[in-house]
Amino acid sequence: MSSILNEFINKNDALKLKLLSTLLENKQNTFELRDLTNQFKVSDYLIRESLDSLNSDISVLFGFNWIELKRGIIYQTMTLTRYHV
Repeated sequence: MSSILNEFINKNDALKLKLLSTLLENKQNTFELRDLTNQFKVSDYLIRESLDSLNSDISVLFGFNWIELKRGIIYQTMTLTRYHV
């Protein structure tokens, strides 16, 4: 991520951007929570909080819940692409 951008956003927002990018780049509609915690080397709690916050942001922008977490698996309930964002 650009060093200039890092001056304007905090660590949690940077994680949300990385999560959003990861979820949008993959064509699959489900992800395992532990894969994301391993990929980003953060705690399960932080990933859950970031996903919840990201889902809340998407809900405000588009009026629907984009992702749902059940039993450690993240499901995309609606199709969202970089075009939408």
